[in-house]
Amino acid sequence: RTIRENPVLVIGGETPFGQWIALEAMKRDLNVRILASDFDNAEFVFGTDGANADIYFGDVSNLDQLDNALDGAQSIIYAAE
Repeated sequence: RTIRENPVLVIGGETPFGQWIALEAMKRDLNVRILASDFDNAEFVFGTDGANADIYFGDVSNLDQLDNALDGAQSIIYAAE
């Protein structure tokens, strides 16, 4: 699959606040990347990975997962609880 360029990374995008932020960003035609600790819930909210947003499974405390999600991001929004 093709990864969207220059995304807005929403850390905790599967949380209620993160969902709102991600959806608002999508309404503004921004590319959205979600770093979610609950991948299945993120896909439930945003659709299959890649359909509406790029969903990355991970946790901010895991530096490799965080670094992977940060790669190429133009901005970062922290919405994890």
